[in-house]
Amino acid sequence: MQNIVGIQYKNTTKTYYFLAPPFYVAVGDMVIVETSNGLAMGKIAFTPREIDETKLDDPLKPVVRIATEKDLARVEMLEQKAKKQIPLIEEKIANLKLDMNVVTAEYSFDETKITIVFTSEGRVDFRELLKVLAYTLKCKIELRQIGIRDEVKALGGLGLCGNECCCTKFLKEPTHVTVKMAKLQNLSLSPTKTGGLCGRMMCCLAFEDETYKELARTMPEVGKTISTPEGEGIVTYNDLLKQKVTVKIPQKDMAYKLKEFTLDELAGKKKEEPVGEEKKPEPEKKEEPESQNAEDGEKKKQKSRHKRRFFNKK
Repeated sequence: MQNIVGIQYKNTTKTYYFLAPPFYVAVGDMVIVETSNGLAMGKIAFTPREIDETKLDDPLKPVVRIATEKDLARVEMLEQKAKKQIPLIEEKIANLKLDMNVVTAEYSFDETKITIVFTSEGRVDFRELLKVLAYTLKCKIELRQIGIRDEVKALGGLGLCGNECCCTKFLKEPTHVTVKMAKLQNLSLSPTKTGGLCGRMMCCLAFEDETYKELARTMPEVGKTISTPEGEGIVTYNDLLKQKVTVKIPQKDMAYKLKEFTLDELAGKKKEEPVGEEKKPEPEKKEEPESQNAEDGEKKKQKSRHKRRFFNKK
């Protein structure tokens, strides 16, 4: 077993594993960690816990120390410096006529490398750009291309609900959303209604998809003819959340009436027996002795014989 802690970097929701430090740390503490690209600052996402070593792909890096005021000030300075470099980077991209849109730029903690994140509709040959930027910025250059959803995740923003975008706040990976999910929830397919800041369908549509599927199983299909308390009709609309069905019922003179029913009304609830009244036991039938039954049968046979003889004589 390996003792680990979880670390999250700025503007990311993914948690990375590091070796648990020998000193005390609490959730939310800013710490300096060792990475493959040098030192970096991160936040404690969860406190020390044990994990099976077989689940780890690579050897874990250590947590160096708790971040000091000096470290926090340095990170703030590097952020401001990286923002000032973005106009210069965009100018070099325009000079080389490359189809690139710069999203963010970030210096490493030791200021030896700058990571430039960009979006593009296709593949970009940025070999010449690397040479120009390395000569201008006097440090290592890393260019990282991301998708349009990752751009919103990096920049953040508010969704149609008024809350912070799910991808920025808590989603570790973008969810797979389809048009079928929006149709099942009876939502408009207009991009202004179901589209997020990234221009794709909102991730939150996938959160309630399983619930809507479960509710849909109890509802009749739209267009199907069903029986109602007011006669047969055609299903025109299902309100999954309220569990109500709108039915078009034929009337006289080729007219139709729209009527809303609950599932209980369509199923036809059985009348419940009044509480407190007990069922009276039915009186038991007395069984007659077998000998008496035999005598009665014999008398009936004799009467039938006399009737036959009487009619034959006539």
